[in-house]
Formats: sequence, structure tokens, C-alpha cells
Amino acid sequence: MVAQNELARRIFGGLSASYDSVLDRMTLYQDGNWKRKMLERLPLGEGAQVLDVGCGTCVLEERSDMKGSQAFGIDITSGMIGLAQRKGLGSVALLGLADAEHIPFRDDSFDLVVSCYVPKYCDTMRLVKELGRVMKPGGRLAVYDFTRPHGFVSPFLNLYIWGIIPVFGRLIATRDPSLAFTCAALPGLIKSTKWSQEFERALDENGFSKVRRESLTGGVVTVFWASKD
Repeated sequence: MVAQNELARRIFGGLSASYDSVLDRMTLYQDGNWKRKMLERLPLGEGAQVLDVGCGTCVLEERSDMKGSQAFGIDITSGMIGLAQRKGLGSVALLGLADAEHIPFRDDSFDLVVSCYVPKYCDTMRLVKELGRVMKPGGRLAVYDFTRPHGFVSPFLNLYIWGIIPVFGRLIATRDPSLAFTCAALPGLIKSTKWSQEFERALDENGFSKVRRESLTGGVVTVFWASKD
């Protein structure tokens, strides 16, 4: 999984300075809706400790009502962590540099664990084991990432992912090489990833229950919720 980790570092390291606006544009301004949907089923509240795995620039904490919860964020790129720190968000207690398969916290540390856009870069079983390890018994997990579109809007979404995004990347290659690289790499990642097929089985095999999955925006994103027994 080293190659995938390095790919993630290259994509997100180069995008750090412009990540927030790129995230909005690349998701056609749907990311906020996906985050709200993910958080709807979590018992956020005063005293709850939340681990955000792959926190990036803390867009989730900045744009969401954390309801008094305290967030702890880890990310694989130092540029993202630096930008998140400079935001000075009151809901963020601690930020650190780490990857999702090697989380630097003790067992049973968090009430809630969330993650956005991370699974496609990881070994699914290893990721789920780590997420479960740091969750308290009875804790809740929520994760989403890109998947292959399906349903009646899939022709438009497929055109966007495998047609428009790569063409846009080629057009901006000289002006913004980092974004151009992301535009070239992302369609292939979405096409090749099997994370959503593997994730439910990994949850079942690692002591999770109350598993629920839902496809959003024509299946371009899949979100999972689960509880640790």
C-alpha cells in the first residue's frame, strides 16, 4: 500500500493551498451535502471526542456544526495540517501528521470516528482494523468516498468523471500542475477502487454492528455508518 500512500501524498500535498476551493469545484459543490448527510447519524454533542482521519484542512470542522464535540485530526500531508492549524478552529483540539493505517492514538480513545475520501488509498481490512482499534466500545463510525456512479444520472456523472475532469486537467497543465495531476489520477482511482465492496465485510469481521450504507448523488459517493460492539 506504499504506492497508494505516496499517490495520496502527491495529490493532496500539491493541492494544500487551494484544497478548499478545489474540493467544492471538483465535487460540483456537493461535498457539503455529503458531509451533512454523514454527520446526521452521529451522536455529536458536548464532551464527545471525534477522530477525523484524513482531516485535510479541516473543512468538515470548519463548515459543520460540531455541537460541542472536540475533534482530533490526522492527515498524511504536512501542508494540509499546517493550513488547518492556521484556521484556529475552536472545535479542533489537536492535529497531527499520520496515515490512516497507522493511527497514533491508544486503543478505545474516541467516541466517534469519521473519514472522507480516504478508503480508496488504503488496504480496506487494515484501515477498518485501525479505525476500530481507536474507537471506544459502543462508538460510532462514519466514512465516505468516491464510488462508480449508477442509476439514471450515471451517464452524466460518467461523462464528468471520465471526460470533463481529464480534459480540464490537460487544459490547466502548465498553469496548475498539481491540480492537473489530480484531474489525471482521480478518474482512474474511482474506476479501479473496490473499497465499497470490501468495506462491509471488513466491518463484519472486525466487531462492528448496525452497519448501514447509502449511495449519494447517483452513486458517485458511498457512505457507511457502523457501531463498534
